[in-house]
Amino acid sequence: MKRQRILTMLMFIATIVTACVAPPPRAVAPTAAPEVALLGVYVMTITKEDLSSDKTVSDAEVCENAGVFTFTLTTGHWNLLQGAAPGCQPVMGTAFDGEWKLSGDQMISHQDIPSGCDQDYVHAWKSDGATLNFTAVKDSCPPRIAVFTTHPWVKQK
Repeated sequence: MKRQRILTMLMFIATIVTACVAPPPRAVAPTAAPEVALLGVYVMTITKEDLSSDKTVSDAEVCENAGVFTFTLTTGHWNLLQGAAPGCQPVMGTAFDGEWKLSGDQMISHQDIPSGCDQDYVHAWKSDGATLNFTAVKDSCPPRIAVFTTHPWVKQK
């Protein structure tokens, strides 16, 4: 009986000592959702030469789809602005916008203003934090595919 009380007391002391010297649980830093990490302003330039070698873009579309592009991603909304390429007249459609969401490695987008192409499209995306790259998954619009997939988009600070 005395032995059992001593064992119980030792177990109680061991439990208290372990609780006192055990390291506190570590706080795990939360990771940002991919959507949040992508938010920002991106810039990319397409030259006339980039497009004239692309057989899916007609000669008439080259100047209309070349230039400096600014792509802004805010929560659930995107905006695309285009400045004309050197040697080209000002483009007819300089601003587009719409909605976007992510599904894994795919960006599902809707373009608010019709431009002669399907307004809904899907591109796979990859980002290293400094650049954003797209690959067309479901998009039947050659000019839009060229704009989004020809070069990486560089995130502005």
